Amino acid sequence: MTAITTLLLPSFASNSADPDGADSEDFAQYDLAVVIDVLRATTVIVTAVNAGATGVITCRSIDEARGLANRLQDQAVLCGERHCQKIDGFDLGNSPTEYSREVIGGKQVILTTTNGTHAIEAMHHVPELVIASFLNLSAVVEKIASVQTACIVCAGTNGEVTSEDVLLAGALISQLKAEGHSLTLDDASKISALLWESFQGVNEASLPSPQLLAIRLRETQGGQNLCNLGYERDLLYCGQINSCSVLPRRVGKSPTQLS
Repeated sequence: MTAITTLLLPSFASNSADPDGADSEDFAQYDLAVVIDVLRATTVIVTAVNAGATGVITCRSIDEARGLANRLQDQAVLCGERHCQKIDGFDLGNSPTEYSREVIGGKQVILTTTNGTHAIEAMHHVPELVIASFLNLSAVVEKIASVQTACIVCAGTNGEVTSEDVLLAGALISQLKAEGHSLTLDDASKISALLWESFQGVNEASLPSPQLLAIRLRETQGGQNLCNLGYERDLLYCGQINSCSVLPRRVGKSPTQLS
């Protein structure tokens, strides 16, 4: 039996300057935190680990990221965005298509983003943390099924619920149900599953194609933001369900390290 709580909008999301609020210790009650930022931070992290990065270090601030990159020098690739755009002076932005083996293989990726990395940092009280995207959906499902309590964290965007993250939360829950796992779900988890199942519709026996999922992602506010800035191809990339089997996990804190 796995009890799942889904945070459609974490309490810290409305105050990104203080993601480690007074209530963050409440998250310690869960065995596992599953962090989602479909467009695009968690998709980037999964891509980077799959492409051979030695690890991903997440940072809350631009200055912290720059400081780490200066210390690691040639061992690091400095990456991140603010409001979907690459930060001045950084090596890469937040488009997963940039994270090829040739660019980041064998390197530490240092990453700071507007929403996703804040959600990761805020979960530091949870004993285990993994990164979820559509790319590694089945690997995440398997991990959730192995614990007694899990918290699915939808990062949101600037203090607002983002349906792309809720869709993935629902896909995880629906897949667990389809595989016959015994679950206890809070209302937000049930809502997430209903959103996914309403999208999947009559094709519930099979998972949607990247093209179909990209069309749905384009309807979200996050998808619209990316399209307006010329990143429409990222939607197709982010919709590649089960294109890899890696499961980035937290392996260190202060700063958070994922591999």
